[in-house]
Amino acid sequence: MKYLKLSRLLLVAALVTQLGACGYGDLHRASADVDRAWLDVRHAYEADTRVAADALEVAQREPGMDHTAMDAANLAYLRANATPLDLKLAGDPQAFDQFKRTRAELTGALHRLLAEAKKHPALQGKAAIAALERNLREQDSQSQARVRYSESVTRYNTLLSQFPERVTGKLLGFDPRPQFVRTAEGVS
Repeated sequence: MKYLKLSRLLLVAALVTQLGACGYGDLHRASADVDRAWLDVRHAYEADTRVAADALEVAQREPGMDHTAMDAANLAYLRANATPLDLKLAGDPQAFDQFKRTRAELTGALHRLLAEAKKHPALQGKAAIAALERNLREQDSQSQARVRYSESVTRYNTLLSQFPERVTGKLLGFDPRPQFVRTAEGVS
């Protein structure tokens, strides 16, 4: 009986010491890097969402604004913000694709709203409209955050495809992470 307990203890100790050699630590660090990069993406999108909300509020108060553009922008805003920007989203390829589509729809609707707002001189001096225009023109914070996220996902997915990390990843539930993809229209 003592011999059986001792042999089990030695087996567990041997397995624990081998975890470093099987790539678990590297996978865990790479996964944490992806999570941190996703949080940067989340913060960038949240900041852009605040700018869009302010501009929508100002534009809604303007008499004579095209209701079609306003309704489209409001609907796109609601759709884009219906998906919580949590870490689960970054690990679910279908939800991630939906997130990218709704964000692209929002960007398009905001561009159309901005074009409509330019027809109204009273809106030209509004800080919220100027901030939206600047935000849509530059998109720096989102772009930089997406690049950092994509680079960390590339490192993680590459590590996950190598031996012995591939085996460790399969056994411990490390799955590939989705990427932002550059298309002819931009990043989706």
